[in-house]
Amino acid sequence: MNSPCKEKKSNKEAVRPFYNNFPLLALWVGQGLSSVGSGIYTVALAWTVIKATGSTLTMGTVLILTQLPVIIFSFFGGAIGDRLPKRTILIFIDGFRTIIGIAWGMSLISRFPSILEIYIFSTLFGLSQAFFKPAYNAFLPELIHEDQIPRAVGINQFIMRFTHIIAPALGGVLVAAFSFGLVVIVDSLTYVVAFALNFLLPSIKYKKSGQSSILKDIHVGLVYFYRKKIIFWSVVLITFGNLCAITLDVNFPKFIQDSLNWNAQTYGFVMSGYGLGAAIAFLFLAIVSLKRFRGLIYLLTLFLGGSFFLFIPIVSSSFEMYLILAFIGICFGLTGAISITIVQQLTDPIYRSRIMGITSITGALIPIGFAIWGALGDLISDSLIFIISGCIIAYVAIMGFFTPLRKAA
Repeated sequence: MNSPCKEKKSNKEAVRPFYNNFPLLALWVGQGLSSVGSGIYTVALAWTVIKATGSTLTMGTVLILTQLPVIIFSFFGGAIGDRLPKRTILIFIDGFRTIIGIAWGMSLISRFPSILEIYIFSTLFGLSQAFFKPAYNAFLPELIHEDQIPRAVGINQFIMRFTHIIAPALGGVLVAAFSFGLVVIVDSLTYVVAFALNFLLPSIKYKKSGQSSILKDIHVGLVYFYRKKIIFWSVVLITFGNLCAITLDVNFPKFIQDSLNWNAQTYGFVMSGYGLGAAIAFLFLAIVSLKRFRGLIYLLTLFLGGSFFLFIPIVSSSFEMYLILAFIGICFGLTGAISITIVQQLTDPIYRSRIMGITSITGALIPIGFAIWGALGDLISDSLIFIISGCIIAYVAIMGFFTPLRKAA
């Protein structure tokens, strides 16, 4: 298989503080801004689909079409990320998303999008994520010293989640006051900035010590993933947790509209609570580098996050809902950041993009989960949906205590 070898000095020979690492800052600023745009778009998309159809099954279908390309092509995206300079991949993908986003947004200025259009563009954006996420997540450790990874993961996740404090509320205001097309254009303009800043990143070139096919590289990466049990269980458990947590994407908009009779601005406000909670968790990890009991903390926070789902049906005010989602955000933020740290630190660099490609997938069950929760949302009460999903998450966490993950330092 290909064994990449950098043609530049190893990061370990020149440790720089984050504030003086200009490529790292360019990466964070560009992708942080584009994350704001994505958050605005996600809220506007969910609200538009539910308003047009009133069906959580349709919303689930949209999310399936967004995630299905990630499931299918992240293996290829990871293998390519271990072959090509990641800077090149980021530039190409951000440029692609800018072009199709602006073109679609301009066409929607004076009209409402059809469901077919939403299906098509959701698929295209999902396809771009399949190649972008493995390269981005594997690029971060290349810009820093290995010992800086835990804090860098905390800062990176803090930046991305902090943007979601602003994005949902802003998305709710924009979709209520303006057209969906304008929201798409705003999202695309954030990719323009990310595209430009990507040119400030180093182009790390690789030498090939042998020839192998993409499919062979994928196979070798999957075998490596399965043999590394702590990495394996870290990804598998959070996959099942995410499978149930997506009820916040599929069922929550309908719950807000039909059960609570709240408007788009309130929906955006309470959803920003999740972003605030996750940001608090990531800020904590950016300041405090956990070096012990990470496996146990991972499992405990996963359990607590699922337990908080049980409070969603009994909330009576938007502020209470905001607090509940903030607590869920804190728990899942800690779980997710610890999982990423475990994967990035324990994975051999020559496999990193492929393993990050697997983590981008977060399990082949996710699109099935969109369909299941979407269908269930049309059949049973919204309250019961969150009770069921919360119980499953808590159960998955309990099962995790019987795996090697509990011993992770």
